[in-house]
Amino acid sequence: MTPSRAAPRALLRFFLAGGLGGCLALSGPPLSQYALAALPAFAFSPLLLLLVRDQSPGRAALLGLVAGVGFGAYSLRFTLDVLARFADLGTLSALPVALLLALLQALPLALATGGARLADTPSSSRLHLTLPLAIVAAFGFTPVLFPWHLGHFTLPWLAWAQQAELGGLPLVDLLTALLGCCALEAWRARSRPLAVASGLLLLLPALHGYGSLDAVEQGRARAPALRVGVVQPNVSVAALRGGLSPAARLERLEGLTRQAEALGAQLVLWPEAAYPLTLSRASLADRAPETLAGLGPRRARRAALHAPSAAGEPDPLGEPDPLGEPDPLGEPDTSTATGPPAGVPRVLGAMSAAGRCETWNTLVAVDAAGRPLAHVDKRELFPFAEYVPFWSWSPWLQRRYPCAGEQSEDQDPVVEVSHARLGLLNCYEDVGPERARRATRAGAQLLLNFSNDAWFGSSVQPELHRVVARFRAIETRRDLVRVVNTGASGHISATGQELLVLARHQPTAAVVDARLLTGTTLSVRVGAWVAVLALLVLTLLGLTRLPLARRGPARQSQPPRG
Repeated sequence: MTPSRAAPRALLRFFLAGGLGGCLALSGPPLSQYALAALPAFAFSPLLLLLVRDQSPGRAALLGLVAGVGFGAYSLRFTLDVLARFADLGTLSALPVALLLALLQALPLALATGGARLADTPSSSRLHLTLPLAIVAAFGFTPVLFPWHLGHFTLPWLAWAQQAELGGLPLVDLLTALLGCCALEAWRARSRPLAVASGLLLLLPALHGYGSLDAVEQGRARAPALRVGVVQPNVSVAALRGGLSPAARLERLEGLTRQAEALGAQLVLWPEAAYPLTLSRASLADRAPETLAGLGPRRARRAALHAPSAAGEPDPLGEPDPLGEPDPLGEPDTSTATGPPAGVPRVLGAMSAAGRCETWNTLVAVDAAGRPLAHVDKRELFPFAEYVPFWSWSPWLQRRYPCAGEQSEDQDPVVEVSHARLGLLNCYEDVGPERARRATRAGAQLLLNFSNDAWFGSSVQPELHRVVARFRAIETRRDLVRVVNTGASGHISATGQELLVLARHQPTAAVVDARLLTGTTLSVRVGAWVAVLALLVLTLLGLTRLPLARRGPARQSQPPRG
């Protein structure tokens, strides 16, 4: 091919790669409510295979990067608004940061396509195997801020997503990619064995999935139920900055709690950091009855309280300045409101502190009288919002941010309340599988997630968060109740089906019948075995190519015989 023709073809290939990634993102929320939205997930890998076939590993990696950026340009579009409004960046300054984030989010796909070609033969004869393996390995081991997987987009076909109980989300990734790639190769090569294999790849997981759905639902019907009250206060960042006082916030929470109790709640949940005062760490450790006494005794407890966030600024969902300054979010503290009063047990989100730079994002379980029973601190902290990366290495960051960030402790995420063992996942901790697995291994009968997505406004991010969280229920075979400040709170069955989704940006109280389940899935017991196996097989395939690569030039350099 002449250079004049090669350049347009290369540009077209990159354009198609970006469009392919964008089409996959389009199949997410809000279209994911339709069953046909699962089709792009199965078409993504074979179409990507066509684009990287016969390309060098470097060119294949670049095509994968472009496809990943095309995906991120749509699915991460909320980051531009968040950076502009809440990080005090103008649109022009936020744009390169958002682009950098999209590039970092695309890195797993770039590694997958480049690695697939490295482990492939020069003639691309086994790319239908190496590409699915590389996708699983790259997405399984490459850290990104907002983890995304091919399997996330198969949820509209709920039976297919049930494979996650065996090998987690990586197994769903692998089967989805293998089915599409093997079907394409069977058609291209007119291979009957590959056609049979493709049929089995479709039939066996589908049979397992439909059987699992029925078995899990039967198990849920026999399991005891816990009536859980979900309190969604809808305290927006704009309302806080506009002067919504801690007293008003507490009154809203208590009013919604009374509604949940009237509906028969046996346990009430408040979202992440919803309690409007910072808790004394010492009082919390001592299980002191006055730990959550409310606004009345606040001034007497100022010395034990703390407000600055990880970056040294007032925390918008915690008490701004309990150390002696007037409350910038509302009127002077003359309220005698207390909380939580006698009622049903609760698990609530709050900030706790032991000093100016010693703060924790904490979930506190309290009994019906308001006495702390147990607390679990957030383990998975969000960069820049809750901690400052590289703070200890950078004098500039230390001058800009007085504190390195919030503290994290490696605690057992399970507490016992209302005769139930509850696994507590704080915000970001339902995005990855490990915290949910650990809670289930520790005996959790029900998973609870406490989140605050107020920073993301009306964007698609909370919907994406819901999609990711549904796989935690399937992997562990536990019901998952999510309580989110601005929504969408809800109840996810152990099958991954959403039984209740509350409207976003509405102060709401609801009660769900969550099932208390037992048993341990293979995914919980073994962990990330699929990603490890995929990486091992891919490495072995890559090693087998090395002799071929060495012999190829040698054959070409031999003089012709005769």
